[in-house]
Amino acid sequence: MLSYIGKRILSLIPVLFVVSCVVFLVVYLIPGGPATALLGMEATPEQIEALNTELGFNRPFFVQYADWFAGIFRGDWGESYFLHQSVLDAIAEYFKPTLSLAILAQLIALALSVPLGIIAAYRRGTVLTWRRCLSLSWELRCRDFCLVCSLCCSLAFITSGFRLPGMQVLRRGLASI
Repeated sequence: MLSYIGKRILSLIPVLFVVSCVVFLVVYLIPGGPATALLGMEATPEQIEALNTELGFNRPFFVQYADWFAGIFRGDWGESYFLHQSVLDAIAEYFKPTLSLAILAQLIALALSVPLGIIAAYRRGTVLTWRRCLSLSWELRCRDFCLVCSLCCSLAFITSGFRLPGMQVLRRGLASI
């Protein structure tokens, strides 16, 4: 059992590396670049260049990624441009509501899966049971994928501080939980 857990943890390392590369790259795919997203479309080219220089966005991509990656291991996750606080503090602030939502989602999944599993065992071998098991399996895989994607996007937006429509409403909603 311990070897299985060890293998799973080791297989997590390349996945986290690839996800971190993709999330870091997504910031640079924004039209106009990250400085334009922070300052807005009405920013002058001089303002954009000054912010690029101040935040280091004008350095080569791989140098920026290496600095960010090294900071992760030092415990320096950076400063959120939008929240104006440490990223670790922002994650800690939103961890409790996120955990409560995840627990609620697991309880709902359990409440649905146990009765459906009993029905599937009772009507074993029918086409309807086979289709139901296949759709539930697909739903579980999609849920995990969507959870990981939303976690990565949340971390990207917390660390970068980009203002998206609805983000303020989402933050107020999470704060009221």
